[in-house]
Amino acid sequence: KSQAQDIEGEYQLEPSPDGAKTRLTYMTTAKDKVAVPFPQSVLDSAGRETFVNTVRGLQKVVKQG
Repeated sequence: KSQAQDIEGEYQLEPSPDGAKTRLTYMTTAKDKVAVPFPQSVLDSAGRETFVNTVRGLQKVVKQG
């Protein structure tokens, strides 16, 4: 949970035509919580970290079945 932003995300999973793979589409929106401006580089880095952690968590769940 971010102290600087409210982040909402949505996942969409689509099977490939042959059923061998799954396409993951992740859409997110972030809204600032505080009036203190953060450098864009900090916000971008936090967004990347959130995305990577989300995908890793999904991979773990998928592998566990």
